[in-house]
Amino acid sequence: MHSIKEIEALLSRLSGPYQAKLYLDLKKVDRALTKIESKDSIVVEAGAGLCLDLLFFVSNHNMHGVAVDLFKKALITAKSWAKELGIHNRMDFCIADALNQPFRDEQVDLVVSYSAIEHLPRKELAQEWINEMGRITRKGGTVVLTTSNKLWPTYALLRILDRVRAWKINELFFHPYEVKDMMEKARLCPTAFDGRGLYYYDVIIPRFPGVAYLHLAISKIINSLQDFSCFKVICGRIGFRATKR
Repeated sequence: MHSIKEIEALLSRLSGPYQAKLYLDLKKVDRALTKIESKDSIVVEAGAGLCLDLLFFVSNHNMHGVAVDLFKKALITAKSWAKELGIHNRMDFCIADALNQPFRDEQVDLVVSYSAIEHLPRKELAQEWINEMGRITRKGGTVVLTTSNKLWPTYALLRILDRVRAWKINELFFHPYEVKDMMEKARLCPTAFDGRGLYYYDVIIPRFPGVAYLHLAISKIINSLQDFSCFKVICGRIGFRATKR
C-alpha cells in the first residue's frame, strides 16, 4: 500500500513540491468520487496522462488498472513510477484514443476520466468521450468524470484576460448541468457530485522567493470553504459519479 504523499513525491520530480501539492489537493475531488467496490476487478482511466490517481488506487486495492492515453511520453513516465511502486504487474499502459478505446462493449467494471475532457480540441467531442466511457462499462458498473467548472468565479476573469490577450485559456470549461446532461445521454445515471478548488492551482505562478509559501497559505484559507457543500458547485474542478443503466 502507498499513500498519496508517495504519489506526490513522484510528481514533485516534474513540477516541484509546491505545484505537486496544490495539484493533488485540487484532485481530491477525483479520489472523493471514486469508490472502489470489491467487484471492481478492472479500472480503466481514459486520458490518463501520468495517471496519478490510478497509481494510488491500484496501490491500495486488489484490482488491475489500464491507463489509456495518446501521449506516449506521459505513459512511459507513469509506467516507470508503477515499477517504483511495485505495481507494474497489475497495470497496463495503452496508447490509444479515448474516443475509440480498445475494449469490447460492457467489458469494464469502473471507468474514470480525471481532468481530461477539458483538453479536447472542440467541446463537441466531450459527448463522444463520455459515450465511449459508457459503452465499455458493464451494466451496473461505475463511471467517474471530473473536469473544469464554468461556474468557477475566476473563470470570468480568465475570459476577460483571454479577450485582451493577457492570458491564454488553454482548456475548455463545462457547466455542472452540462456534464450531468452529457452523462445521462450516454445512458449513465449520476449518483454523486463533488467539487474541489475555489482557488485554482495555476492561475498565479509564483516568481519570487517566499511568495510560493504565501500563495499556498492563502490557497488553504480560501479552499477551507470548499468543505461546505454550498460552495462545491463553484469550485474550479467538479465531477460526477454515475452508474451504467
